[in-house]
Amino acid sequence: MPLEAHALEAFAALAERPGQAVAAQQLQQRSGGGTPVAREALWAAVASINRALAGCAASGYYVAQHPEDGFTLVWPAQTPGAAAPALVIGREEAIAHVASQLQERRFVTIVGAGGMGKTTVAKALARELAARYRDGIHFVDLAPLADSRRVANAVASALGFSLPANEPLASLAAFVRGKQMLVVLDSCEHIIESAAAVAEAILRAEEGIHVLSTSREPLLGWGEWLYRLSPMGLPEPGAVATVQEAMAHSAVQLFVDRAKLGGAGYALQSADVESVVLLCRRLDGIALAIEIAAARVTQLGIAGLATQLEEHLLLLGGPAREAPARHGTLSAMLDWSHELLSAPEKRVFRQLAVFRGNFTLDAATAVLASGDFAQDALGDVVLDLVEKSLLARQPGGGLRMLDTTRAYASAKLAASADGPAARRRHADFILGLLRDAQEEWEAMPPQQWLGRYASWIDDVRFVLEWSFAVGGDAPLGIALAFASFSLARQMSLDVEFKGYVERALVALEGQSPRDYLVEMTLKSYLGSMGQRISLQASPQSLSLEQILGRHGSEIGARDQIIALSSLNHGALMEADFAAATQWTRRAWEAACDCGDPVAVMIARRMQTQVLHFMGDHEGAQAMAREVLESSWRKIPLAYNPSPVEQRVSMRIVLARILWMQGFADQACAMAGDALGQAHTDTAIAQCQALAMCALPVALWNGRDGQCQALARDLEELARRHSLGYWQYWAERVQLVLALRAGGEGMAVDERLLRHGPVEANLRDHLCTFDERLLGADVVARMNQGKVGWCAPEILRTQAVSLTRGSASDTAGAEALLRQSIALARRQGALAWELRSATSLARLLGATGQARLARDQLAAVYAQFTEGFATADLQQAQATLADLQAA
Repeated sequence: MPLEAHALEAFAALAERPGQAVAAQQLQQRSGGGTPVAREALWAAVASINRALAGCAASGYYVAQHPEDGFTLVWPAQTPGAAAPALVIGREEAIAHVASQLQERRFVTIVGAGGMGKTTVAKALARELAARYRDGIHFVDLAPLADSRRVANAVASALGFSLPANEPLASLAAFVRGKQMLVVLDSCEHIIESAAAVAEAILRAEEGIHVLSTSREPLLGWGEWLYRLSPMGLPEPGAVATVQEAMAHSAVQLFVDRAKLGGAGYALQSADVESVVLLCRRLDGIALAIEIAAARVTQLGIAGLATQLEEHLLLLGGPAREAPARHGTLSAMLDWSHELLSAPEKRVFRQLAVFRGNFTLDAATAVLASGDFAQDALGDVVLDLVEKSLLARQPGGGLRMLDTTRAYASAKLAASADGPAARRRHADFILGLLRDAQEEWEAMPPQQWLGRYASWIDDVRFVLEWSFAVGGDAPLGIALAFASFSLARQMSLDVEFKGYVERALVALEGQSPRDYLVEMTLKSYLGSMGQRISLQASPQSLSLEQILGRHGSEIGARDQIIALSSLNHGALMEADFAAATQWTRRAWEAACDCGDPVAVMIARRMQTQVLHFMGDHEGAQAMAREVLESSWRKIPLAYNPSPVEQRVSMRIVLARILWMQGFADQACAMAGDALGQAHTDTAIAQCQALAMCALPVALWNGRDGQCQALARDLEELARRHSLGYWQYWAERVQLVLALRAGGEGMAVDERLLRHGPVEANLRDHLCTFDERLLGADVVARMNQGKVGWCAPEILRTQAVSLTRGSASDTAGAEALLRQSIALARRQGALAWELRSATSLARLLGATGQARLARDQLAAVYAQFTEGFATADLQQAQATLADLQAA
């Protein structure tokens, strides 16, 4: 794991006591080698440990933080009956050859017929090469994808970041630059063009990227080299006579190994050598076909098995056939194995094709349960299919239908009368699973929760597509969209699932009577993403405000809070804090009505942010501390919780307030604390802590060098997770730093002057970073009462602009500065007061009032107890010295 020394020490301390809490102070001491490291450094160490552990995809380990106890190394629970990675038989040469090709060619596709063992070889190769790739090996299972447009998203998800809706390939390419990794694209045959495009994009972007793909046919991609996977090793007719000679061939080894699993104590006998060799040859050495046949040895015996297969494969001709015929062999084997199933087994087999990936035995019995089956017998039938090699056990303890087998079973399901009912039960099961996920969210750590439910996301997509398709079930689709958004949001897939929410809203248009509660919640989901409703709405469609106005009495307090939070988020995005005030007031009233402590905390959090941005720093500070005291409460998913936890958001507000109150050093410490907390929260939380807290505090303190590093961190993080809003902030901050470095004579980049609703909050901040960036739009918003926190600084900057040029207005400037000072005092914003007092002192000094200027500035300066190395206090010191000399 690529860890720095202090992080490695912290990991060692946690690993010594797995599953037990280790106090933060103990880890700080251990990390520093006896000298405690800062809290911010500890949080950064924990974050780097979790990133390293996440790169070990098979481990499932992570470090959890508990506010009262400290940090714990959590390890995955072992699942009873979980299968270890299967022994790979007879593919040593293939693995060695492809490994060599990858190092030389970078892009290799393993090509072969279905059931030949391509995925088995790819997985074995990935395990063998794990140590060669600094940034890990990332396995992407493309088999469940029905939509080729999602290939890039699937790859991004495996790499641990989110793609933007536009230019996904360019974003993938940007992400992999500078990295050394192997990306395995498994089962590409149904999405060849998209898989090739993704492979080409990442290979062209970075020399350290290697791509291994598996497909039944070439991808025809740039730089692609092929490895055609041959059948298992087969003896020539009459070439073997003994067990030892037969077992020298991999096809026979596989047959015997699989037969042992089906019946205890099986061993190849001399009398059976000829029959087994013939069986393997008749099956063309296709691994899956051999496994299916061997699984029947206990039931039929070698002689009975040989007789049945000979009858079934008779029409296929001799053993020397090309790949298309091998497809026929496997199809015939599946037909043969299917015909041997009992009627209940056939029904179970085809109905299990609804699952898109791994599934549990409980899931299978839930989907299969109907009047035709006894509930307690279903599990036995499923396990029988495992024994017959029609289902495979997975290393994590689940079950899976192999891709080739699923395609065969899906065709059987489509041709049967029970297909629609099976798909509906599957959709109902997934809906129930999503509802269970919402209930269990409060009972387990987020990473453990994701470990349990994230693996079902392909099934969630599948049932959503089926529900909204012709012949599906639109009302069920609405319920699924309603229930799945929270999981998607926790997986950073909310941009993708926004499309399902919009389809659900379209489906609601046709319902009578309208379910306004569901409509309100779905629109709240979009609003919480900063999305405006852009659907072609009917005249009956209502906005969130209208739904609350017309149906508020029918809507419970909790659901009202969800809608009000969304409306508040929209107002915050546009920096209309006056409008946000009304939404937070109504949310507080609803919270008080329902008496739910969580609702109260959510409403208080909303109020805290709005009070601060309106300029009531004292009130916001008290509320922020109140929210932090209850931040141990986990917000239920039913509330559509913010992607930024309150332990982070409240520290952001407190850091900003501390700076404005004149406590620059405490503000820096709180900003570091906010960043540390954000490292164990979401990417959005980290971006917000950087953009709204760490960067502004550093810029206001004049620490431009530190800001360069913070801005780069923000840009990288935002790009990695496709957070365009925060990437925009990072780019603008970098332009500000360049402007400040260029001095007074540098022209302002026109990109810093653009403005619109989404840029309003950024524009407010920019004018506090550099006086040249005050725009008329910012002044207008202040005059309209939409913003208050930066009003003293806006007034000061207006005053400074009046003193420049030949037509200076000294009297007007002085009036604005005194207005700014008075407002700053009412807000308790000593830092803004100092800036205005310094500007006023310079103005008065220039008009012959040096003594008055010095006395007034000295009175403000004397109130500071820290931060004397910051730019504002040093400028005040210099101004006082100049006035003293005058």
